[in-house]
Amino acid sequence: MTAREKFLLQAKSRIAKYCSLGEKSPHQVSTKLQGYGLTEKELPELIEFLVSEKFLDEERFARAFANDKLKFNSWGKNKISFELKIKHKIASKNIDLALNSLSSELYLDTFQHVAEKKISQLSGVSDIGLLKNKLAQFLIGKGFESWFVFEHINTVMARN
Repeated sequence: MTAREKFLLQAKSRIAKYCSLGEKSPHQVSTKLQGYGLTEKELPELIEFLVSEKFLDEERFARAFANDKLKFNSWGKNKISFELKIKHKIASKNIDLALNSLSSELYLDTFQHVAEKKISQLSGVSDIGLLKNKLAQFLIGKGFESWFVFEHINTVMARN
């Protein structure tokens, strides 16, 4: 076995361990592999190995990312989509699958929780129109779709 073959075997083992620690996007893995000093020919071969051995799956990553960002960061679909597309370079079809896999009940609950928390922070605002405007801007900034915000904002404000 040549030194290069040993190096490739070591790289394969290291990247498989990296992928097994948590879901990774193909872009993250590719970036990590480039740091290993692989050639242009070797990089796709290792990515192909990771995909074939189920260490790497773009759709699975997108679903996990979307679910985690909704649950733990309280992000809306627009922000999740943007991050998947720009930062992780995920294909549009996988982004759509990931967003459609989100529980609509969880999405609405998260929206309501975030909105109620923000309303309590804006308790000093007495003008209802200004309060509604600030709340809507905040929620849209969190990535919730504007149509969704305006459809549900009155319900949340009526509770508080």
